[in-house]
Amino acid sequence: ATKAATYNTLGIYDPPDYVRPERLRAWELGLKTTGLDGRLRVNAAAFDYDIQDLQQIYVSIFAGGLTSLQNAARGRVRGIDVDLAAQLWPARIDNLMLTASAAWLAARYAAFPDASGFDDQGYFRTNQDYSGNRIVRTPKFSASAMLNKAWFLGAGVLGAGIDVYYTAATDYEASNRLLTRQDAYWLLGARLGYLFTHWGFSLTASVRNLTNTAYFAGLVVNDFGFQPNLAPPRIWALQLGWGF
Repeated sequence: ATKAATYNTLGIYDPPDYVRPERLRAWELGLKTTGLDGRLRVNAAAFDYDIQDLQQIYVSIFAGGLTSLQNAARGRVRGIDVDLAAQLWPARIDNLMLTASAAWLAARYAAFPDASGFDDQGYFRTNQDYSGNRIVRTPKFSASAMLNKAWFLGAGVLGAGIDVYYTAATDYEASNRLLTRQDAYWLLGARLGYLFTHWGFSLTASVRNLTNTAYFAGLVVNDFGFQPNLAPPRIWALQLGWGF
């Protein structure tokens, strides 16, 4: 079992509700390669997860106002992960590195009858059937990339970099209702820093979420609506470091 069995304790006078253990059957095929005289590294993996009695969370006053667990009879997650690191145009440009990763996921509740959750109007319902819905927090596609360049200047190293992140839409409820779905979004960041190698002293200026994108870092749903945990807006930073 990947998660042990437990009980939902709904109240003093109610018998505890048994939550079955979650069990996982996993298949994975991976590949690790290095080429171009060590200037390129590619890792990839394809996987198939069959999850029996997948444990899912919901919060409702009809369940005692507490966080409760329920079992989805079966979940299926199949996907591909790829990551790479490459030194770009080494004959023309020194110390220019690209790192990137991507993930494709097909994640569905293969069988989820007798489910509890909130309908499109926000009312708590039992005996729902979420079979075929997308598993929560599993975007179909996500990717990130980072480009870094270093220059040896004077008594140290000047480094600059940009990074980008993308994720497809993400569901926060097993019902997959649109109200609590996080739409796809992009994030962009950049940094510029100098390392004084002799003293181990560094100075770095950076910006995160450069485009000031508004998105959820998390979300809690209950009978009174939903409370999103908003991710930080654009953040500028100046950091001093000293290694000794």
